[in-house]
Amino acid sequence: MELCVREAMKKSTQEERERLMYCFGKCFDKSNFRGEKMLYIWTAHLCLYSIKDSRLARIKIWKCLDCEGDFESDFQEFCSKKALEAESKDCDDLEFMKFLVKQTEVTQIDKSLCYHLLTFWNELLSRFPRLSVLRNQSSIISEDIEKIEKIYEKLLENHHEYTDIFKMYSSFLNDILYDSEKALQITRRGEVINSYNDISLFSSAKLKFFDSENGVILISGSPSAFGVIVYANNKAAELLGASVTDLLKSEFTNFIVSPYNKVHDQNIKRFLTYCSNPTLRIPINFIVQNPKGYIAEIFLRTQVIAADGYPIISLIIRDPDFGREAALIDDQGNISSHTELFSRQLGLETDIFGHNILDYVPELDLEAEEGSYPVFRQIDDKEVAILPGNLPVGRTCIKLVWVIWRREEIKVLKKVQLEKSTSFYNAKKGDIMVQLSSASFNERPKGMTVKFAEERKQTINDSVLAADSYLGKTQSLLSDNLEQQRLQDSPRGSSVSGSTSTEVVFGKSKVAENLFGNAKRAIWVFKWILFLSIIAVLASYSVMIYYVETAVSQAQDFESAKNFNEVKIKIAETAYFARIADIYQRWSWNTYLEETYTRINDNALVLKDYLKLNFASQWGNCPAAQVFTESTVEIWENYKSPRLEFMNLIDASSAYSQAALSFQNRDYQSMNYYNDLYFLTINGIGPMFKKVNSTLNNYIECDSDSVDQLDTNMNLLLFVITGILIICFCVLVPNSIGINKKFSQLWNEMRKLGGNSYVELRQTALLRLSDVHGELDLNVDECEGINFKKKEAKQVNLGYVRSYIYRLLIFVVISIAFYFVSYFVFYGQCKDYLKNRPFYMQQLKSLRNSLIETHFWAVEAYLDSQPEDLKHFLKDSYLFEDPKVELEKVLVNLDNSMENFHRKYIRAQTGEQTISELYEKLKDFASPKLSKGLYQAYLTMIDDYRNLVANRKNLGIEVLFGMFEEVQEIMNRSELVFETANDESKALISTQLNWMIWFTVLYGVTCLSLFFFLYLPFLNAERKRLEIMRDIGQLIPLQAQGTTKFSGSAETNVKA
Repeated sequence: MELCVREAMKKSTQEERERLMYCFGKCFDKSNFRGEKMLYIWTAHLCLYSIKDSRLARIKIWKCLDCEGDFESDFQEFCSKKALEAESKDCDDLEFMKFLVKQTEVTQIDKSLCYHLLTFWNELLSRFPRLSVLRNQSSIISEDIEKIEKIYEKLLENHHEYTDIFKMYSSFLNDILYDSEKALQITRRGEVINSYNDISLFSSAKLKFFDSENGVILISGSPSAFGVIVYANNKAAELLGASVTDLLKSEFTNFIVSPYNKVHDQNIKRFLTYCSNPTLRIPINFIVQNPKGYIAEIFLRTQVIAADGYPIISLIIRDPDFGREAALIDDQGNISSHTELFSRQLGLETDIFGHNILDYVPELDLEAEEGSYPVFRQIDDKEVAILPGNLPVGRTCIKLVWVIWRREEIKVLKKVQLEKSTSFYNAKKGDIMVQLSSASFNERPKGMTVKFAEERKQTINDSVLAADSYLGKTQSLLSDNLEQQRLQDSPRGSSVSGSTSTEVVFGKSKVAENLFGNAKRAIWVFKWILFLSIIAVLASYSVMIYYVETAVSQAQDFESAKNFNEVKIKIAETAYFARIADIYQRWSWNTYLEETYTRINDNALVLKDYLKLNFASQWGNCPAAQVFTESTVEIWENYKSPRLEFMNLIDASSAYSQAALSFQNRDYQSMNYYNDLYFLTINGIGPMFKKVNSTLNNYIECDSDSVDQLDTNMNLLLFVITGILIICFCVLVPNSIGINKKFSQLWNEMRKLGGNSYVELRQTALLRLSDVHGELDLNVDECEGINFKKKEAKQVNLGYVRSYIYRLLIFVVISIAFYFVSYFVFYGQCKDYLKNRPFYMQQLKSLRNSLIETHFWAVEAYLDSQPEDLKHFLKDSYLFEDPKVELEKVLVNLDNSMENFHRKYIRAQTGEQTISELYEKLKDFASPKLSKGLYQAYLTMIDDYRNLVANRKNLGIEVLFGMFEEVQEIMNRSELVFETANDESKALISTQLNWMIWFTVLYGVTCLSLFFFLYLPFLNAERKRLEIMRDIGQLIPLQAQGTTKFSGSAETNVKA
């Protein structure tokens, strides 16, 4: 069916379209079709796309509001309304309604603004002004002003033909914004538009909405309030003899004369349902009856439109000013009503309701079908003409009797009578009623051509642009001054002229701009100095972490000392094995000789590999590194004639390794054999060994002393951070005081200026409420509480210095607390670990050296005074004390080393696993001494060596040689404990370092969180408070109103 309807719309003729419209109208009478949404949409499509009448389509589409539809019908309704929106510009009544909506909106906002201004001034100058209230009021006032300006600009752009806009906008600019210059421009532009409107109205036969002489009434077409007046202007109220308040929400049928009022609503409803033409059949000349019972003749223009909802009937009415009075009569001449002055024009003092007109004018011919001759009378020295007539209304007509008193109209009647017209309505002379109308309505100059076509808005726009250009070039200097003087004499508005609005209010003055700019700049400085201080402290913490991490990396890298310890061990072991090999040769113990030579060779190769390491570069600037470059190592050589040589450690160790490799290839008791044996023994346990040992100890001292440099850097950073905090505090405290001083200056200046203009400004708001918005009997006390919710609010407190200083103190205290905790707790612990770690590691590593050295001297003490002893072998080149004394020295040193494990700095770094391996019982070891722990094993070995040497006569040397296997197992176990202790020491230091890092991260997160969630919101609130004060300042004039005369360019022009 829909497709058939669409085809009919496309191909049908005009008669077929009207027939289709008629058929649609008949469908509305059927109950089963009445609720079909698509029926109304098809009707609207027919009107819009086939008949090309958008107004008629609007009248049809509104019926969809009461119908339920499916997705397709809802979509079609949406498309129809969108299409109708594009056609709205040709509907002047729709444009007028849009204008009314905007005008009502801006009026309500303006009214609310006046009340808020009263509240604002009362609060500003109260004894204890509350900034929260002023903030709310100023923000509301600023928003209202912005809204009003936007709405007015839109109205001037889209509805500039309504000249009331210019008056309202000019009043707003002058009264509220103190911008007299712009108000004057708007006023002039409105006068130009008004002049053009006069010309447009003179050359058009239609009544226009923008004509101030026309009354406008809007009547609802909603089913729930049908026929109710929803809008009426003052002119309409005047013509209908009622107030605007009485007209609103009253039914228009109350103003229609009987009996036509009974069927009026029914006819309109039928029209909205069945109409095929959007024009109501109501005559231009119309009779209405006011609440007092009097009738009035009016010109009437009616239109129907549906704007996003139910239909609206618009009426434009106007006083025709015919120069006559009328009475409503029946066929017998009985007067049911008349105009208010009808009886006065007949020379009567009272109304003649219910009387017969023939009783007063018997000459009237009321039965004439085509027309009657007027009756002329002389009443109160004035000639009047009494004429009966009919006013067509639909298929009937209203019988009237006119009393015509205007001379021009009487002359026309007499002329008609002199010409002996056979009919009152003569085609040759034209309709006498039209002549009567044209003779008195809008007098036209001779030669003026009447234009009956509707003017386009483009013509108005072009005229406005032309008028603006004309104004810019040809305004009279005298009219400028008179207009400005007229605005100055007004009790409202700006008191300063010849200047822009930026010089009128305090908020836009140069003084205020400087104060606002300085305060805003001070807040900006406070924010960024505080932020940069946080970043600087964080950077200092980061540098501190960097220094500590570098020191930790160096301390954890014990490889250089570890490798150098291996050099020392290999030298001592080689000396011992060379001495044992010689004893085996003397005693012909060839069974162990090969194994001994193998160990010597292995140690030599390992020593050779260690010599390839660049110890000098690894040790850096440590003085102990000189041993690798300077010839400070004593080397004894040449068994028969010993001589002393000085070499650097690299050369000495290389020579020692070469001697060890060649030792097993020497013939026993040959000179080369004794030279190598002498070289390995005397140097491996004597001067070279002692030099290596002292060098290693010096390196350990250097490694420990490097922590002192770290401590120096940390103390320097402490001074840097403290200096940053002091500078931050010293800079930001005066800055905070300066901010509050600027706030106080602004506040005091605004209160001072507000006090000077208090009376005038309040009077301005009150007069605007009474004059513009019709608010009568306003009481100042009553206005204070309107549109304002009273609530508890803090009093204005300009002593915000404490808030700034408190926040600064929070930052400083947190920074100091974090630094001291990080320095004295985590860094202090980490520093102790770093300083003591080299000694702790060396303590564990040197146990192997001490044990091999102890075993060497235990063997020599056992062989003392025997042919095989060392003294007998070395003879005059023996460099040591008695072997027993040397053994005791080594045992004492080893015993002291074991006692060092109980020292506090060693215990602090000893981890649980290391303690377990040192002191607790161990299993699965060949040596029973290790079953009680490594510590106890060393103590047992010390006792065993002493007992062995003391009881050497009762024990064989085989027992002493067999102890070397236990020595090696204990040395291997010592290496494992060393690795465990090294890992645990690294973990302890890393833990402290990680705590420092996390503590620094926590400080950064805390300070940045404080900045972004405490300081920044506070500073934003301060900046917002500054903006609020700026907004408040823009509502305060620089001088009291009414005290400054117009000056500047206007006065100069007048003098010229």
